[in-house]
Amino acid sequence: MTSKARFIIKEVDSDLLFYDGASDEVHILNQTARAVYNLLREGKTQEQIVEILQNTSRVSEGDHLEDDVRACIKSLIQKDLIQTR
Repeated sequence: MTSKARFIIKEVDSDLLFYDGASDEVHILNQTARAVYNLLREGKTQEQIVEILQNTSRVSEGDHLEDDVRACIKSLIQKDLIQTR
């Protein structure tokens, strides 16, 4: 018996599309969420991700980058797109 991969992942422009074969749902990560996802897969911590995004993206001082990254990570975990250790 062969096991079927749960997710099919496709690049769509700057977004990343996940098709979840188990739930028949589609999840789309925009450019920023995709960056967070990739950095997590590289083993970066939340603090490192915030620092990297501050240095590489156009974030204004009033933006709540730390809160946004935390919410993004929580969402990725809830959708089972990343695993917690």
